[in-house]
Amino acid sequence: AQNPEAKAGPFLCLRVSDTGTGIPKAILDKIFEPFFTTKEAGKGTGLGLATVMGIVKSHAGLIQVQSEIGKGSTFSVMLPAAPNASAVAEETSREPLPAGHGETILLVDDEMGILAATRKLLERHNYQVLVATDGAEALTLFTRQRASIALVITDVMMPVMDGVALTRVIRKLAPDARVIASSGLERDGRFEELRALGVTTVLTKPYPAEKLLRALRELLPAQK
Repeated sequence: AQNPEAKAGPFLCLRVSDTGTGIPKAILDKIFEPFFTTKEAGKGTGLGLATVMGIVKSHAGLIQVQSEIGKGSTFSVMLPAAPNASAVAEETSREPLPAGHGETILLVDDEMGILAATRKLLERHNYQVLVATDGAEALTLFTRQRASIALVITDVMMPVMDGVALTRVIRKLAPDARVIASSGLERDGRFEELRALGVTTVLTKPYPAEKLLRALRELLPAQK
């Protein structure tokens, strides 16, 4: 009754609790909306919990929140369980994810969680990674290390200088630069601007590791 999308069957529950200030009831039903945030301007985009919801839903899961002012919050993530599944068999039959050849990637995102997770993913698959939290910082890094940067992965929506403005300047500095854009929105008028700038790959967050790694190998030159 509480979750019309729920399907009958066994679920696994992952519960995360804190002892923080709690979430006011007035905004509890808004916290998963993209770009909803109580932080100051420039301190957060409001995509963190929206990304969590997207990941949970992509696995046909559910998420519930309980919170009390002054006592903290509890998030319960429920994922459908497959009692007879053989994890080992599935893992061994899966093709290995494509790895890099030591190329340097400039990664740009103002969400620290996404930045850290993507950096770990890339480094684990044999890429060197430079990170920036906004377009202005990224532009400084690109200007200094242009010769060694093989590809730029940039978020579209960022403070100071967004992904479109960053791409436009990068194109002027290096017309052949390879760029992948990412966004928490499935549709955005800026996507057309990016395509006009020659960006052919725009990933919608949350995207699976395989999609990013394969996109990199498609855009980067093959190693002999």
